[in-house]
Amino acid sequence: MFKPIFCQALAVSLLSSLMAPLGAMAQDWPNKPIRMVIDRLNSEINRILVTPAVTQIICGLGAELTPMTPAQLAALNAADTLRFAAIIKQQGGIRPNQ
Repeated sequence: MFKPIFCQALAVSLLSSLMAPLGAMAQDWPNKPIRMVIDRLNSEINRILVTPAVTQIICGLGAELTPMTPAQLAALNAADTLRFAAIIKQQGGIRPNQ
């Protein structure tokens, strides 16, 4: 049905799409029961990410594995936002192609 490389790419995409909302949820919901769920999800996702099979697939697709906590992800996103904002400003902003 699906080619293995498609399934692998889909798995990487799914994991990537889970990480950003997980980081956002952890910052916005300090409620203890919800925080426990987020911490458990983070722990399980990080555990799965470092298994040899998943590591081989993701690294084989050219991605870099960096398991982190939601707080670390939020800090990375904040730093990247500042970094890319400076680059965009230096280049004169973003304009549509003419």
